Amino acid sequence: MRSGVALFLALTCIQAAAVGDDLSGGTPVSQTNLTVLWTAPTNSWPDRLWVYKVAPQEFAGPVISNLLRIASFAMSDRTKVPPAFAEKDKKALFFGELDGHYKHLAICPTLGYVDYYDPKAASDGYFQPPVEVPNQEKTTRLGLKYIRLLGVDVSQLAVKPGTDDLDLHWDRGTVGYLDQKTKTEVNLTNTFGVFFRRRIDGINVGGIALNGGVFLEFGNTGRVRVLQVYWSNLKPYELRDCVSPDQIAEWLRTGRLALPAKAGPPSQITKLTVSFAMPYYDNKFGDEPENFVVPKVDMVATAERPDGPVTFQFQAPMLRQDTKQK
Repeated sequence: MRSGVALFLALTCIQAAAVGDDLSGGTPVSQTNLTVLWTAPTNSWPDRLWVYKVAPQEFAGPVISNLLRIASFAMSDRTKVPPAFAEKDKKALFFGELDGHYKHLAICPTLGYVDYYDPKAASDGYFQPPVEVPNQEKTTRLGLKYIRLLGVDVSQLAVKPGTDDLDLHWDRGTVGYLDQKTKTEVNLTNTFGVFFRRRIDGINVGGIALNGGVFLEFGNTGRVRVLQVYWSNLKPYELRDCVSPDQIAEWLRTGRLALPAKAGPPSQITKLTVSFAMPYYDNKFGDEPENFVVPKVDMVATAERPDGPVTFQFQAPMLRQDTKQK
């Protein structure tokens, strides 16, 4: 089982819309009498942001050595790179077997991607009860320890809006079995994981961990069960002017920015209140190749309709289309 992660992923992986384009599954407002009320804070709204070009990444020798130690592999344990990794990164290194019953380590330096999995680090429950699985606090401490072993600068990790506190998310795994004596279901924590999101120029990367960041999951006695890294090499490409909240509100009023289907028929929306608007950098997921990383705006709004208010999440462009500065 996984608690809370599926919902978070669903909310943060919605596709963004370009001006004049429909959001996937979205509905253009297509009316000019819509009242738009903006209540989201704008005191830290950026004037300009960089578009970044993705370049080949290189993992330093000590980082690769640390990964091998974590996984208990040596360079002599290298095996043939499975097509799933070889097709995306010709420089990929692979250790172990890509099978759910055995551990493996994939290092894809060009993508800045690492995937490690050890199924034996966690217990199945009844026949092998969990032993000293770390709680949330210890999982966080262990995660920060391994973050440094991976060469990640902690100052480049995402923080909660308006604070210096890391924007962390956790994942508790459980196993269950039927107690034959009491005939009751027993659920035990057998893994605990932590997600570290990335930050670029003070702007958090959207999504969770593998949209740009690190995920670590621990099993018995704090042993690493899952280690996944997506830390692409980003080079400044274009410095672009940002749109203003007033401009986004105008797009909403005039129907140039589509709303998700959950907002309902545009003709039934009498007022739209934007309660949250936060710039973020949009990364693809995990091992998907990409050329550029572009800033966008994550938004939450409430549509007033005859059948009652509806709150929904959607995205908008962050950059003006008519200007660029190098």
